[in-house]
Amino acid sequence: MKLSNKSQGIAWAIISSFWISIMLCIVRYVSEYYNSYVIVFWRLLFSLLFMMPWVVRNGVGALKTERINLFLFRAVVGIVAMLIWFYALGMMPLPQATALSFTGPIFTTIAAIIVLKERPGIYRISAILIGFIGVLIIIRPGVSEFNMASLLVLSSTSLWAVAAIAIKKLSDTEAPQVITFYMAFMMTPMALIPAVLFWQEVNSYHLFWLGLMGLTSNFAHTALSKALSKTDVTAIMPYDFIRLVFVGLLAYLIFNDQTNIYDILGSVVIIGSNIYISHRETLKRKQEVKNSKALRRILSG
Repeated sequence: MKLSNKSQGIAWAIISSFWISIMLCIVRYVSEYYNSYVIVFWRLLFSLLFMMPWVVRNGVGALKTERINLFLFRAVVGIVAMLIWFYALGMMPLPQATALSFTGPIFTTIAAIIVLKERPGIYRISAILIGFIGVLIIIRPGVSEFNMASLLVLSSTSLWAVAAIAIKKLSDTEAPQVITFYMAFMMTPMALIPAVLFWQEVNSYHLFWLGLMGLTSNFAHTALSKALSKTDVTAIMPYDFIRLVFVGLLAYLIFNDQTNIYDILGSVVIIGSNIYISHRETLKRKQEVKNSKALRRILSG
């Protein structure tokens, strides 16, 4: 029986969450042997290599763009965010890092307000504040021991939000494959600079895992793109929580990392606020389309 577009989108979103979980576990594993600079470089290099068949198949003409400055801005922000994120993953339990990373849509909304000059309503502001209550539940300041890694994850997530705004603007004119290619193409030489300064020789066994890290990252991005091509963000957002389940199970089996009730409760609060923000964004887009159609009828009538 053929699945509906919404069901297919949900299935692809779950597949994406699975591959992201695998990638995070690999990052956590190799972090025990190499610094974050070296790991980020190899991750990006392998991602770039795995993109080359697409370039060969479509030709360099497919990479033509007039927005190279925005691509460069996205790459600079992205490389800083990735370096911080990978460094933090080696310092804290994976389930907690994953739970805090759910703040991405909240920071994206804040970035849209600041960068795109969007005017937030009381409902979106309330959803943002509720999301940060979820963050406080996870971190528990004043109750649990201060954890610098938590602040690093939040810093990284806020930078990813700025990068997401750049991707949103790029997607108006550029194909997803072009955006992905330029990300790896520009970020790889940027990552090489700190990697050379803190270089560590990688043995062939770990090189396999670093290559698998780049491959699973591409799988995750491809699956997410397919999910978004089948249905709206609001339809797949509730299933983002499955990522914590995958990470929690794998991290427990491989690293004996424990998922506590505060991580789960905080994630529920954060994801709930994300769902509401996405819902308000959908209503806003529908109202804009409705107003546009009404204006065209008036002008043509």
